Amino acid sequence: MGRLLALISSIVSLFTLSWVLCRWLQPVQCINSSLVGKVILESGAQPEPAVQQCSPSVRLFGAKISNLALRAQLPERLNKLEQIVPLLPEVFPIDVHIRQKLTRQLLITPGRVDISADLLMRPRVFEKALVFAQFPNESDFAAGVKSDFLLDENLWGVNRAAFNNRGGESWIENLRGLGNYCRSRNVIVAHQTYCDVHSQYGDSAISDEKLGATPWGLVPVFVRSLEGVYATLGFREKERALQNLLFLDEPQVQSIDDLSRIQSFDQANARFSEIMKTWLMPLMLNRTALNRAVKLATLPAHAPIRYMVVDRSSRDVFPIDKIEMGEMPTAPVLTFVQYGLNQYVVSSDITHRFNRSELMKNHRVERLVYVSCQIPEVENLLRFSGEVKRVLFVRQCAPKDISWSQAFTLGMARYLTDHPESEFMEFNLSALRLAQRLDGPLKHPAQFSNWGKWLKWQSVVSDDQEPSALRPLAAIEGVRRFRMY
Repeated sequence: MGRLLALISSIVSLFTLSWVLCRWLQPVQCINSSLVGKVILESGAQPEPAVQQCSPSVRLFGAKISNLALRAQLPERLNKLEQIVPLLPEVFPIDVHIRQKLTRQLLITPGRVDISADLLMRPRVFEKALVFAQFPNESDFAAGVKSDFLLDENLWGVNRAAFNNRGGESWIENLRGLGNYCRSRNVIVAHQTYCDVHSQYGDSAISDEKLGATPWGLVPVFVRSLEGVYATLGFREKERALQNLLFLDEPQVQSIDDLSRIQSFDQANARFSEIMKTWLMPLMLNRTALNRAVKLATLPAHAPIRYMVVDRSSRDVFPIDKIEMGEMPTAPVLTFVQYGLNQYVVSSDITHRFNRSELMKNHRVERLVYVSCQIPEVENLLRFSGEVKRVLFVRQCAPKDISWSQAFTLGMARYLTDHPESEFMEFNLSALRLAQRLDGPLKHPAQFSNWGKWLKWQSVVSDDQEPSALRPLAAIEGVRRFRMY
């Protein structure tokens, strides 16, 4: 009888052991996360766990994981985020609440992240929110810089080759007002829901106050400079920089806002350099590293720029504050737009009043574009003599005449080639000055035929570079090429 009981006990033990091993070795349906406390699915009246923290009882008796958590690959994503835990000064377990009945909702409060299911499924948003929440006592700017830097360096990787060119991250391009910041692609993760509402109701009375420049738009610039400096440090220097990362704060709002009031671009550039160096001071970097950080965030002397003048006749139809840039095919060139007395930089809505002559003298102007509904007066063109050799006149009488988002994304030359319906004339300023000295001023320049008479065109032929454009044959080549209807 005793042998029978022993046999039965052995069989039960073997069965139990095999069951335990099978349960223990099955694919994990729970999470081992230092960053997360609970993950709650709020889809009905009664919230329920979306996925549980791993424990012996959870692993043995089955972890209930929701289909949403499986589709979002939460266990795998949280497991990857553990790489960042050793780099955090302090770890705060965050309760995550997934809201299935809402869309485009993200709220980050101390110890808690509320995120809608659609944003949970979007790449990188959940990771950014969770790491951002690890800095509950920081300003939004500081938390945004630190979380983006840690994720880029340790999870997503940094494009080191991009440090060899500007990459569209100079400070003046990212100096934005609140509305322009909310419409950009570089919104701090904690501001996504607010910016959706602001963009939706931005023209109403709730947000009609012009608040000036906000530091938030500069987050990508500071992240890029921080990554560029970090890449050059040795092992011990990197370790020290990570330890001191906690002390990086937000630049003074007043110092950022004052940048738009400086009337010399070189002085504004130098002022931002000082802001960047002061901000990086807690990392105790050497002078070489600081200069590298500044170089990645500013426009160096003699760098190429483009300049655009919007004539009075086109100001009502030129979309100065609604130009949305697409993906640039090449490294972008900074474009200044003169709109009356004010200047803008494409992709920014902050006005400047830089000295144009100084700006063009200290930087290489690749192209000057004159936007007008009427062919410009010769005197209006010659005021750019000594600054550029040629001026490209582009006609715009109605908003639909030119798609400036495409023009700035593709480049003006490529845009004019792809859009044969657009009208333009390219002027040689030295030849116009000579023609004016020989034959006097041009009368009635708005009439296109008068240009041919004044410059004594013998004939016109197709342009070699642009078949849809024409090139005049004349002794004085005041008009290099044109396409006018």
